[in-house]
Amino acid sequence: MAAARLVVHSDEETIGRAKALFGEMGFDINTAINIFLRRAIAVNGLPFEVTRSTPHRVRELPPTEEELVEEANRQSYDNVMFSLSHWNKDAD
Repeated sequence: MAAARLVVHSDEETIGRAKALFGEMGFDINTAINIFLRRAIAVNGLPFEVTRSTPHRVRELPPTEEELVEEANRQSYDNVMFSLSHWNKDAD
């Protein structure tokens, strides 16, 4: 399959924190985005629950390091890789 370009706009702090997090996990931000896209396709929606905890409140700051760790712990790397391998088998 031919590669396509995807441009993502975000603030420098969020990108830097994401790169550091994914680097610690052994992959780069491009791989993380591909994991997200493939998982979204596999589950036919966003690969995580989206909620509004406080009505009419918009979160303006990126998540804290603690929030990122909590989210990463909720869905382990193994589960993501299992889903990707399952999706790849279905695509063949």
